[in-house]
Amino acid sequence: MDKSEPATSQALLHLISYVSRRHADRSDMTRYYSRSPSLHLQDHWLEAAGFEIDIPVVITVEQGQLVIRPAPE
Repeated sequence: MDKSEPATSQALLHLISYVSRRHADRSDMTRYYSRSPSLHLQDHWLEAAGFEIDIPVVITVEQGQLVIRPAPE
């Protein structure tokens, strides 16, 4: 295996949850709340897969899956 391709073949199970956002008017009075689906990814496996801290990434949806790639330079 090439050093540029780390061994990260394990599957990880994560749950889609939601984030709640408060929408306020100009006087900071709450007008309404909205909920959006959310997926939080963290841990050392990201670095092992080649995603270093502070690098931009591109996330695309392809045939029912999310694909995360480092952004082109």
